[in-house]
Parts: sequence; structure tokens; C-alpha cells
Amino acid sequence: RRCAELELLADGGFDLSGEIDLRAGKTGLAADYAKGSIVSLRLGAGELPPEAELHASLHALLRAYDVILADEGYLTLTQPVNEQLASSKPDGRKSMGGGAGAKRPRKS
Repeated sequence: RRCAELELLADGGFDLSGEIDLRAGKTGLAADYAKGSIVSLRLGAGELPPEAELHASLHALLRAYDVILADEGYLTLTQPVNEQLASSKPDGRKSMGGGAGAKRPRKS
């Protein structure tokens, strides 16, 4: 299901396929960024549009994002993932409780 705001993004030149070529290879930060791409707008080197056009594109993207975040279907879809992330440590291991403010055992 696509909302009207996403259709406007597609009409405005945004790519909604989730594919992006950062020429990053298969490792590194750029490769991870490419894996997480959902919507993109190709701007070639030396081909930047006027600032007003960039602002309009950014505002269109933010409007679409606001609509997606408020959608009940999105919230239902992401709830299990959010719960899993909340119970995991940054290194991917399950949290054993405590969190950032937990007291550490004293060294004797």
C-alpha cells in the first residue's frame, strides 16, 4: 500500500525501489548505508539543483516520513523489531538487564 505522499515522491524524481548504488563494494559504512536505503534521490556530482528545489525535495520527503510513522500498519509491523532492539545490546547480544544506569559490582 502506497500513500499519496509516496506517490508525490516518485513523481518528484525519488526512487522508491530501495536500490542505491554508492559504489561502495560489499563492506564498510557506505555498503551498510546502501543496505538500509528505502528512498533515494540521485544527485550527480556537479548536478545539484537550486537550493529552493533541494528544500522542496526535503520537505516532501519529511511529509511522507511523518505519514508513514503515524500509520497504524507501520506501527504494528515495527513493534516486534522495536521490542527486540530495546532488549539487545549494541553488539547484538541480549541484554541481561540493568541498562546504562545499572550499578556495577564493586571490585575487591
